[in-house]
Amino acid sequence: MADHIEGRTERYYSEFRIRAKSGQWVWYANYGKIIDDAVFGSRFIGVSFSLADKKRQEEELLALNTRLSEQNAQLERLNAELHTLATRDPLTGIYNRRHLLEVGEREYQRSRRFAHPLTLLLIDIDFFKRINDTWGHVTGDLVIRAVAECCVNEAREAIDTVGRIGGEEFVVLLPETPLAAGLAFAERLRQCVAEMRVTTHDGIDEAAVTLSIGIAELNANCRDFRDLVALTDHALYRAKREGRNRIQGHDVSTSAL
Repeated sequence: MADHIEGRTERYYSEFRIRAKSGQWVWYANYGKIIDDAVFGSRFIGVSFSLADKKRQEEELLALNTRLSEQNAQLERLNAELHTLATRDPLTGIYNRRHLLEVGEREYQRSRRFAHPLTLLLIDIDFFKRINDTWGHVTGDLVIRAVAECCVNEAREAIDTVGRIGGEEFVVLLPETPLAAGLAFAERLRQCVAEMRVTTHDGIDEAAVTLSIGIAELNANCRDFRDLVALTDHALYRAKREGRNRIQGHDVSTSAL
């Protein structure tokens, strides 16, 4: 009212509640303006009216918007869960084979386009069947999780991609990494696992674990990411044939696909 009297607003407007005889609060509005008249002088003319329908509609709209926001939030959570199920290995939480192949192909294309190095590691837990046969599959799962944790801890966050491609085999994809740096990474990983001891499921014993690692760098003979996987796979099997608990790098000079 003061703003209108002092000329700052064209008219006065207010919303307020009135308690009805029933005891309920009812919303009302009041608006008007000062009229200057030569006969009657200055006077205030206004009107009051119920806002019950308007407020009810606003409350219903607010309730609908709140419900919609909750449903959208739930949908986002479900989408996130579906994405996790589609891209993550359920035992370890690292990426699965499908996601690794998709990321690998993208990194292959990027490395080819910009002529940047790309190195791949294939990792196999040595004598894993013996672990399962000695202590059971539950302990075998504990070993797999422990190896996955070592891989994640050694990898560069948001740069490298770590995943499990099945059974006791893992992959680490190292963008912007030449073979020499990849070999150094592989050695750190091999030592990390060789030095750890995994307590068995019954808590009585400890399992020693070693890794065989094959490693290869993208070269001109690779027509796609799967070719790089094949080179790395050959290197891995050489590491296993040569006694395990070791790293075998692919020799580019003898590359053949």
